[in-house]
Amino acid sequence: SYDGGDSWQTVPLFGVNLVYSVAVDAKNKCTIYATDGATIYKTTDCMRTWVAMYSESRAGQKIMSVAFDHANTQHGYAVVSGGDVLVTNDGAKNWQV
Repeated sequence: SYDGGDSWQTVPLFGVNLVYSVAVDAKNKCTIYATDGATIYKTTDCMRTWVAMYSESRAGQKIMSVAFDHANTQHGYAVVSGGDVLVTNDGAKNWQV
């Protein structure tokens, strides 16, 4: 939504796929992170283009949630269904368990 929730648009990247989690950068509303369970995606242009930043390769594991620090928006977390927490300190370029 670009109008406070009065209307909504679909994001072509996800189509009819389930989106598990969305996180908006606290300092730049056009930087958004989302996960479809298999991959964490990032857009920096208000959803015009998306880039895959991390893909979960372990069988049976899904990325359930993403969140980013409000004070340091380069620092984020992702929770995996098996219980692991992934951490990034560079805006989702690199992730570590």
